[in-house]
Amino acid sequence: MGKDIIGKKNKERIYYLIAAIICSIGVFILSTLPPQSLSTFEAFQFRHLDKIVHASMYAVLAFLWFKTLNKGNFTRTQSGIIVIAVSLYGVLMEYAQLIVKGRSFEWEDIISNAAGAILGIVIASIRKTSAA
Repeated sequence: MGKDIIGKKNKERIYYLIAAIICSIGVFILSTLPPQSLSTFEAFQFRHLDKIVHASMYAVLAFLWFKTLNKGNFTRTQSGIIVIAVSLYGVLMEYAQLIVKGRSFEWEDIISNAAGAILGIVIASIRKTSAA
């Protein structure tokens, strides 16, 4: 049959890229929704659960960007750059909340976002190591 021009590894990275972009947009949307939209989720009524949600979202985001950009020879520096970039995206989202009525800038969210970004890279690195 026809020859696979793109290659299996590149197709996988394209899928991760699409997922990373969709996740980034999803984080933006969730970060800029008015609080009334989020209050319908009863799970958010538990104290500090929103910090776990923040960490989880940014872990997934960092994981997806790691898988998108990793060509098999990723260094700690490159992983650190992803953590910094994803964490800065979290800071930007906190500032964006300043213009959304009812939302506010929270340092605790920034810490949760950064912790999630680190966790996402750690998980991606462990999966990469165990797959090798």
